[in-house]
Amino acid sequence: MWTLVIFMFSTYNASIAVGSSSIPGFTSKQSCDTAGYEIVTTQDKYYFHHESRTLFDDESGLYTVTNSSIKRAYKCIEVK
Repeated sequence: MWTLVIFMFSTYNASIAVGSSSIPGFTSKQSCDTAGYEIVTTQDKYYFHHESRTLFDDESGLYTVTNSSIKRAYKCIEVK
């Protein structure tokens, strides 16, 4: 079994944020590498849900934001 680990680095102004996420269950290194490559090269948007609090806010709902300050990397790890 292979596990895909996605690393995320965000640099905004003078601050730096680091995060990671793992996706287990790949049966081959090739399928893990393919998924990792797709995620780090095609994901340039993130989603957030805005809940309207006042009459002056926009409507509640799901919004997409493009954020070029987030960099991603991946690594496939074999789990026995």
